[in-house]
Amino acid sequence: ILVGIYIVLAALPVALAYALGPGGGGSFAMELGKAAGLVGFALLALQVALSARLKPVDAPFGLDVVMNFHKSMAILAGLLLLLHPALLAAGGYGLHLFSLDVSWYVTVGKFTLALVVLVIAFAMFFQQLGIEYQLWRYAHKGAVLVVVLGFVHGLWSGSDMQSVGLQTYWWLLLAMAVGLFAYRNLYVPLWGRQKFEIADVSAESHDTWTLSLEPAEGSVPAHLPGQFMFLRLDRPGRPSEEHPFTISSRPGRDVLTATIKESGDFTNTIGQTRDGDGARLEAPYGRFSYQFHNPPKFLFIAGGVGITPIHSMLGHLR
Repeated sequence: ILVGIYIVLAALPVALAYALGPGGGGSFAMELGKAAGLVGFALLALQVALSARLKPVDAPFGLDVVMNFHKSMAILAGLLLLLHPALLAAGGYGLHLFSLDVSWYVTVGKFTLALVVLVIAFAMFFQQLGIEYQLWRYAHKGAVLVVVLGFVHGLWSGSDMQSVGLQTYWWLLLAMAVGLFAYRNLYVPLWGRQKFEIADVSAESHDTWTLSLEPAEGSVPAHLPGQFMFLRLDRPGRPSEEHPFTISSRPGRDVLTATIKESGDFTNTIGQTRDGDGARLEAPYGRFSYQFHNPPKFLFIAGGVGITPIHSMLGHLR
């Protein structure tokens, strides 16, 4: 059902343009170019929904699958938006496209396309470029500007937007994208994370630590063994960053535990966490749990700190 809804939402601009508007008056290449632009923008707007960690969207597939799909759809949207001017040029619109004396909304479209290519390139190669992840992550959030600029370009260019139906849907796509962006980046950080407190910090080895977290408000969120959480520690004198960690404790307990190995700039200081430090988390996420399967036997294989989801499952099985 979700996949079907996604396909309909992505293709609807083209259907509205031809069913309710004056679509179909140009050459085949030009009409194909318009369709590529319409679908490309819809895919860009839907990217915000894919990355908003919406439980109804993530739960049936797993967040990792949704994020991989998010990446693939970004590439597809980029290709469609590159085809958009190329096909318009092939259909006889070329001189206008490549002229410097063009309407402001065409200039906005050119700038938007360049920004789309840059965003996709940085997302694919930020590690090879040596960009620190948290810096890239915050910069990547700025990609919502692409949706706003694409909306402006589409609304003022072309005859297809004479259709009230398409105009309405165009506005709805923008409202969805901006609304979900505000939800994920304003509401959730301020009010959407459950507050916890560090109850205990214990060393499992010389470089691996288990944090026990007690809810400062409410109760431990219901979760399945093997699922994970997004955890943000609030420690005096240290930056607060959000990271995903497995819930290593079994369900049904009054505390959550996260067993974390020192392996990066953030986790290298995990042993310096103290009792009473604050924490905020979102949970649960993921489908790596035996409860999504019904096999007659289990074989668990783990290396190092990768034991944590299996530790949770074994405790629950017992």
